[in-house]
Amino acid sequence: MDYSIRVNKIKFLLLVNLFLVVSCSVHEKTISSDDLIYEVILGDYFTEDTLTLRLNNKIIFNEVILRSRGSMGVTGKWLKVKKGSNNFFSITSDSAEKEQVEINSSDDFIETILNNNHQIFKIKKRKGKYILISKDELGKISIAQSVKRPIFD
Repeated sequence: MDYSIRVNKIKFLLLVNLFLVVSCSVHEKTISSDDLIYEVILGDYFTEDTLTLRLNNKIIFNEVILRSRGSMGVTGKWLKVKKGSNNFFSITSDSAEKEQVEINSSDDFIETILNNNHQIFKIKKRKGKYILISKDELGKISIAQSVKRPIFD
């Protein structure tokens, strides 16, 4: 009798443990269900520059003033594009609001107007989802894509 009670307790504990593992797994998938498509970071050498940035003709930043921080070199401005359950949406450093955006991986582009200088960059999905936008020594926008997220010292 003692043995069957122990076996039943062990079965019960295993069942509870399995339930907890499955619950945590489902909860984790729910939290991370928004897949990252692009992350755009505005980086180095901006000094009181005015920028308008569009993603596929949708205005993301409109005439924002950019200042790169000395220690890390980035502006603190960023854009994340994620895939939700039914659509794509963007979140920016300026707003926690989700904005719907149109994404077509083969034709996506970023359009910038920096201090009245207009440039368009075609996003190449195979080069990575992390996009770093900086200003070069000539005052023009430079863009780099990477499979790995850039690290700033």
